Amino acid sequence: MDEVDLELAERLLRAYESFKQGDVDCSREICEQILVANPDSAATLHLSGIIDCHFKSFEEAALKIFKAIQNDPQNAYFFYNLGLTLKAQGKLEEALSFFQNALALKSTQLNEKRLSQPKSQIDLAVEAYRHSIKSGQDPSYLAFHFHKEGRLEEAEYVYNQILKDSPQNDRAQNDLGNVLLEMERLEEASDCFRKAMKTNPDLDQAPYNLANVLSEVGQTDESIKLYRRAIEINPKFFEAYFNLGLVFENLEQLDQAIDCYRKAAKINPKYAKAHYKAAGIFQRLEDFPGALNEYEKTVELDPNYSEAQYYFADLLRSQGDTKKAVELSSSAFAIGQEDRMLEGGIILDISSLYWKKDKSNIVATKDDFLTAALTGKTPETAPPDYVRFFFDEFSKRFESHLVENLQYKAPRLMRSACDTALPEDHRFKNALDLGCGTGLSGESFASLVDRITGVDLSPKMIEKSKEKKIYAALYQNDILEFLSKNSEKFDLVIAADVLIYLGDPTPLFEKLQNVLESQAIFVLSTENSDNGDFHIRQTGRYAHNNVFIEDLAKRMDFELLLRESAGLRKEKEKWVDGDIFVFKYLN
Repeated sequence: MDEVDLELAERLLRAYESFKQGDVDCSREICEQILVANPDSAATLHLSGIIDCHFKSFEEAALKIFKAIQNDPQNAYFFYNLGLTLKAQGKLEEALSFFQNALALKSTQLNEKRLSQPKSQIDLAVEAYRHSIKSGQDPSYLAFHFHKEGRLEEAEYVYNQILKDSPQNDRAQNDLGNVLLEMERLEEASDCFRKAMKTNPDLDQAPYNLANVLSEVGQTDESIKLYRRAIEINPKFFEAYFNLGLVFENLEQLDQAIDCYRKAAKINPKYAKAHYKAAGIFQRLEDFPGALNEYEKTVELDPNYSEAQYYFADLLRSQGDTKKAVELSSSAFAIGQEDRMLEGGIILDISSLYWKKDKSNIVATKDDFLTAALTGKTPETAPPDYVRFFFDEFSKRFESHLVENLQYKAPRLMRSACDTALPEDHRFKNALDLGCGTGLSGESFASLVDRITGVDLSPKMIEKSKEKKIYAALYQNDILEFLSKNSEKFDLVIAADVLIYLGDPTPLFEKLQNVLESQAIFVLSTENSDNGDFHIRQTGRYAHNNVFIEDLAKRMDFELLLRESAGLRKEKEKWVDGDIFVFKYLN
């Protein structure tokens, strides 16, 4: 890697970070400067195209990203983002072609990665390190560059070489710890941070990083001491105040948490995350004016903070400000889409294109859906893009929020209903959990089945489900598409909180027949509606009339074994009325 390459990488990294932080104009300016000197820089053309998309200049964006593909035809994300750009222009067939190319490239690259030898990466690092020493460059920048690019083994090698030559280099020791942390080698990372602290007791980053590790593994008392030590060394260390606030919030010491967030925001007035976390605590304490004020500051400081915009919109909706809630919800979704252009999301976009082609009579845009939800209209179903965005965005907090804050109990009620409706010794061989989420239903039914398969539209929810080690197989897919294409048969299908995003349940009952064994059991939950067959509530969830569900099921050869009414979750401290159905398939 020569000096020109390093300079280009540094400038491109700066452009990328500026874009992620919301300074789009700065990012565009850097890209333009790079392209004057390097007009064929594929990565820069790609980023410049994404910036054009941000400004809705889709034709210009498509030209730039296509040129990026010509210069780097092996980059799956270039194909993916060109697909997104064409999709935004309504060119669905062309978009589908680029999505499929992206998926094929990604699959090939994964296979090649499995076959590659780690030694080849180290060989590259050795060569680059020797070159940097020979040319008089600081090798720590090379290590930093490898780290930023995600080339962790190479970064580790270079940092180790630096420390071999200079064992007292506290910053290299600390930075090596950060690399090892990303490689999930927590003990080795902790050792590095401790060595850095011993070498230089006044290096504020070392106790801060060690506190992050200890907080992650539950050693909260020690992490609090270390955060305070980092703040003692550097009283302006706003990130340390913020993370200390996170620890106090997890310990339910909310006053201390808010104090830390406020100190972080005072030191760095542009630190939107501190205001966002404070808003969440105020909302939990039902100090709604305080929460609204903090959310307002958050989105003012960071207009691209999609999660903050969503929760701000939800709070505004609950306070009756429907118009602003619609605007913020739409903006949050758009930002989530933009983030996906940088991170990737190929399979969803292929499925959503098929969905739009097959369901052209149904509301197919998130703006229509969100407006309908907040103004009382009822589209037939929610767009897959919207559902995926919602669950991806809140996967980390989803389960704790449902179970602890909303006292969600639908999976347990569904298991209890099955136990009541079926013989005591009944067991299932092969179960399917539709919309499996984080695995709450899987946990409730695990002792009743030999094997469970999970399906969910959100890849981040699938990641959470994997952690539970309940499912024999997990698929990230739209559930209707999965049911259409799957050939495996199941004797139990679970659908907890599925219909609240599907709306019209007719396609679900139709496609279920493809996968059900004769006499299979189908258990589902719905939120109760006395407003027609089904309608959308202002929460963005569908409610269903129980008579409508029973009549539909009967027409589709399902026999009702049991229906129970119960409170499924709390909303504004009141139970949301719902129904649990247990059906037997009679084919």
